[in-house]
Amino acid sequence: MSDRRREAPSHRATAEQNVYVYANGNIKGHEQGTISVEEQRLPHQATLSWDNWESGPYRNVDFDLPACKKLIVQTVGISAVVESGQAVAADVTFQGAGVATIPILMTKQSGFAGSGDYYVGSMSLTGYSKGTFGLLMHAERNSATGNGGKVSFSVSGYLVDSPLP
Repeated sequence: MSDRRREAPSHRATAEQNVYVYANGNIKGHEQGTISVEEQRLPHQATLSWDNWESGPYRNVDFDLPACKKLIVQTVGISAVVESGQAVAADVTFQGAGVATIPILMTKQSGFAGSGDYYVGSMSLTGYSKGTFGLLMHAERNSATGNGGKVSFSVSGYLVDSPLP
């Protein structure tokens, strides 16, 4: 048995090759010495709303993301007005580094001046989304009776480059 340690394979880039580096800080460069690498983060936030439930029991929203970008989600929020006595459940699904579905706790708010019951839910988290249907948000009420009121979905985080669409 040899004492020689196996070295990690190295990859060399030429002017004709794209090189994707997932690092932050300094990395060793072959002939150049040290190359400074900084991840470019573009802040991203969006809210989509509807005036009512349109006599249906649920509302879904999907956020399509630009090709070669990944959304790093940091917070999600959902609010919904339903007919008096109804309840709301919600979740968010991330697709980009596998698939993960996370329930969002919806809490009934007291002192709501409008008609119906008002529910809100928000969560600080980290989720990775990319591509078509990269981020899905879902809210469902326990009855399709009536139109209820406004339903809103919000997301905030940042976009980073992703080499694969």
